[in-house]
Amino acid sequence: VAALEPALPSLEPSLLRDAGLPYLSLYKSKVALWGGYLLAQWGVARAVSLDETATMAQEAADLRNAHAWSIPTSAALAAMCRHSPLVELAAGNGLWAKALLERGADVLAFDTEAWQLSFAAGGGAAGG
Repeated sequence: VAALEPALPSLEPSLLRDAGLPYLSLYKSKVALWGGYLLAQWGVARAVSLDETATMAQEAADLRNAHAWSIPTSAALAAMCRHSPLVELAAGNGLWAKALLERGADVLAFDTEAWQLSFAAGGGAAGG
């Protein structure tokens, strides 16, 4: 592991501050839970369960499908707001569009017709 450290990019701690972003908070808690579990399993058995890692992978996929495939951070949202007005295609559940709207950006978000109706009626992220 020590040999790999120089190749790994450093992660700026300020990027992981919640700043009112529930998905980022959820993601951080899941990573801490999964990491702690795998570390404990490795510490005791010097192995990890394939069933458990498959379960974690499925849960990660479920989170991405329920929220977004990328996690909005305050820095990313601020940068995008500076380029408003914006158009988001394949907006999924509207997580990014809603976060941008809450920060005052002018956003048009598009997905399927059913999604667009749900998003417009709810004034924000459909189902989330």
